[in-house]
Amino acid sequence: HERGQRVKLTLVGDVQYEWYHDKLCAQIVEAGLADFVVIKPGIPYDEVPGFLATLDCYVCPTKVDVLPFSILEAMASGLPIVATEVGGIPDLVNQRQNGELASISAGSLAERLDWLIRNEKLVDCGRKSREMTEHIFCNECFTMTEIK
Repeated sequence: HERGQRVKLTLVGDVQYEWYHDKLCAQIVEAGLADFVVIKPGIPYDEVPGFLATLDCYVCPTKVDVLPFSILEAMASGLPIVATEVGGIPDLVNQRQNGELASISAGSLAERLDWLIRNEKLVDCGRKSREMTEHIFCNECFTMTEIK
C-alpha cells in the first residue's frame, strides 16, 4: 500500500493458539490494514482449487520448508509464486519466469510482489507456473516401468 499497490492479503491456516490470533488481528487493525487483510481458517482440501482460482498470486513466506505442497497446488492452478528462498523452493520458483524469490523478511516479500505487479508479470508468470507443472508432473513422468 505504501508503494501505491491496492492489494488484498488473505492469510490462510488454522491458528493453534487463540492469543496468537487475537494479537495478529490487533496488529492488523493497528497498522490500518483491516480493509486489506482477511484471515481464513484452514480450507477443506476439496475446496482448495476453488479458493486458489480466486487469487492473483500465491505468496509462501515460510522460514523452513523442504518442498511446500501448497506451492505445487498454486502452480498447477496457474498462479505466479512469491516465496522465500529456502529448502527446495528455488527448484520450483524460477526468478522472473514463474515468480519471484525473496529473503525471509516481509519487506523482501513485498518488494518481489511489487515487482511482479509493476512489471505486469502476474499473468505471464502464472502461465509459466502452469506449464511447468504440466511438464514436470505429467502422468508420463511418473509412470512405472516393469523391472526385468
